[in-house]
Amino acid sequence: MHLDHLRPFRRPVILGTELVAFSALLTCRQAGIRPVAMIEPEPRPTARWPAALLPRLMGVPLMTDTEIVAIEGRTRVEGVRLRQLSPKAGRTNAIETLLPADGVVLTGGFVPEASLLAGSAIMRDPATGGPEVDEHGRCSLPGYFSAGNLLRAVETGGACYFEGRAVAVAILRALNGQTHDWPSARLTTGAGLRYVMPQRIAGGATPALGRLHLRLSAPAQGLLEIAASGKTLARRQINSLPERRVTLPLPPPGLAAEVRITPRPGPVA
Repeated sequence: MHLDHLRPFRRPVILGTELVAFSALLTCRQAGIRPVAMIEPEPRPTARWPAALLPRLMGVPLMTDTEIVAIEGRTRVEGVRLRQLSPKAGRTNAIETLLPADGVVLTGGFVPEASLLAGSAIMRDPATGGPEVDEHGRCSLPGYFSAGNLLRAVETGGACYFEGRAVAVAILRALNGQTHDWPSARLTTGAGLRYVMPQRIAGGATPALGRLHLRLSAPAQGLLEIAASGKTLARRQINSLPERRVTLPLPPPGLAAEVRITPRPGPVA
């Protein structure tokens, strides 16, 4: 659309409510495309308020508690079949509707760019889908480093750029023989946390990944902390939805630390 000014569709459905989804709305508007709806399986948009005002201002229905169960069409998209989810009834019911559309924009459910790891000896983290690394970006196999959206998904291009530069410094240290053995101190996560990255802490030189990056498995508010041997190493208040970036300071090396949430009741912002 940007380079050749072509319109692949005129009345698409946008799946997801991350920031990328709202960017897709603006791109559609610039190209003269009018989406018929934004679809979100969760009860509320993922992006922070006031992003959810954008579809309303553009006259695009925002349908939460809704999922796409089928894409209809032969030579091209002709419609999407939707199922309304109900939190009070196990989040499913038998009501399905067909929404006419000529395209589907997928903006959510990102996965790491980690297909090259398939069949390799590099240890993968089933929670992130990317390789396990220490705070220097080192993988389990000596000589291999990772950065950016190979480690996990949903980071911005700018964040990946700076992370790649920092890991490049760690690579230079490795080439100069200034490295430590693969660390044995592994971080674990408590209930409510989907993953923590980096997964291991080695110590030594200035880390390339200077903070722990976390994602929640469910909306949560309360106290997020790192603990080891009965002591709290770091803590912060948290009020977040699953796909939002959450960070904590790195724990000291050599400790088998746990990252956990102590929830408190109340609405999540």
